[in-house]
Amino acid sequence: MEGGPKQDSNNLEERVAKTKDLLTFEEFVSSRKTGTPIYNNLPALFYNYDMLSSILRGQDFFKKFETENPELEKSLTERLSAWAKGGHGLRDIPDEILRDLYEAYKIMISYDEVALNNDLFR
Repeated sequence: MEGGPKQDSNNLEERVAKTKDLLTFEEFVSSRKTGTPIYNNLPALFYNYDMLSSILRGQDFFKKFETENPELEKSLTERLSAWAKGGHGLRDIPDEILRDLYEAYKIMISYDEVALNNDLFR
C-alpha cells in the first residue's frame, strides 16, 4: 500500500490496551451536548485551511499518523474541513465523522509521542 504500512488491528489493540488514558467512544462524545467537547481541538488536526492547523499537523505524532493511515487522514481532513468551513461547531459534528475521529484518536493515543489525552486535545 502506498503511503506506508496500515495499522495492524491486533497490534493497535495491544498498544491501545496499554494506554491507561484511553477514553471509550461514549466518554469521547459525552460532553459535546453540554459544553466544550472533551476532544476539544482534536478536529483541528484535520482542518486544512488555517495557520493553527498547519502548526498542529506538523507535530511528529500527526506526521506518523498521516504516513500510516493516509486514507483515514484524507477522509477526515476533507470532511472536517468542509464541516468547519460551513460554520458548524465542534458540538455538532455528525456521529459518522466522530466515529472516524475516535478511530484516529485511538491510533494516535497509542503512539509513544503522545503521553496523555491532553497532548491531543489541547
